[in-house]
Amino acid sequence: MSRCLLQTRALQCLGRYDEAATLLRELCQRDAGDLEARCRLGELLYDAGQRAAAQQQWQAVVKAKRPQDGLQLAFLGRAHWHSAARTTSKRPARRWSSR
Repeated sequence: MSRCLLQTRALQCLGRYDEAATLLRELCQRDAGDLEARCRLGELLYDAGQRAAAQQQWQAVVKAKRPQDGLQLAFLGRAHWHSAARTTSKRPARRWSSR
């Protein structure tokens, strides 16, 4: 995992979701082939309640050229799973819900 991806995970843990999303978007713009960054951005957006935007990110991963790298290939599979499994869920993730 790159230093920038680790930084986004730390920002999420601190509750600084907008900053994490901004960094992930920058990563996606810099390297369109970084399926991990795009998949993680989709997860972050989904947890924030932005379901359509999350689906767009996962669909971009699914439509991307099949990677040769094992890690990127794993995120391709993960995006396939998210695309299918999360299309029907309406409940926000617990960490984003009011307590």
